[in-house]
Amino acid sequence: MTELIWDGKYDKDGHRVAPLRVSLPFQTVETVNESAQERQRTLDLFSTGRDPATWSGEADRRQKPQPPRMLKEIRADILALQRETEGLLSEIAGGGGR
Repeated sequence: MTELIWDGKYDKDGHRVAPLRVSLPFQTVETVNESAQERQRTLDLFSTGRDPATWSGEADRRQKPQPPRMLKEIRADILALQRETEGLLSEIAGGGGR
């Protein structure tokens, strides 16, 4: 095992010395991962006095687990997107496309 040793880690008798603790004026900052629209919607619901238990919408959908989609459905969606976007890249690049 490797040990880091520095001046002052042990006293003259070989006992470990508690590290120096300095009180610094740090401020705790909380970060909330939500969009401004979601935050405003939440504030609006609070200001109306509605019971959060009766809220519906996006927040409720995020909390309720959805059953996994069948691979057949996912494949159909991917193929539909491929058909929908066929030639789009060449159209954007100026090749004419569709």
